[in-house]
Amino acid sequence: MVIDLKLGAFTHADAGQMNLYLNYAREHLVVAGEADPVGLILCSDKDDAVVHYAMGGINARVFASTYRTVLPDEATLRREILAVDRGLKQGHFRGRRRASRSCRAERADGHFAAGLSGRWTR
Repeated sequence: MVIDLKLGAFTHADAGQMNLYLNYAREHLVVAGEADPVGLILCSDKDDAVVHYAMGGINARVFASTYRTVLPDEATLRREILAVDRGLKQGHFRGRRRASRSCRAERADGHFAAGLSGRWTR
């Protein structure tokens, strides 16, 4: 996995730069039998349309997400942790992440449970 932490918002140039990193990693760092590397771009903000079109022609698996510099208040955090814990104990989560305002795990019944870790998209 190649992780690129950006201080600013996601730009189309970030997608190209990550593609360069992944091509290098695939050619020089991956050993026989390993899967192709995955790229993760963490940025302070992103526009889903820019991410979509910037990564449209890239064959590598690259994801862009925003990061948080401040945690939610204690009550909200506790509520979310308990909700996810209940869902895990009941076997509702498949562990897939979908594009959204917040990170969500898809439940077995096709519904989503909201999380706190930021937005993920392909």
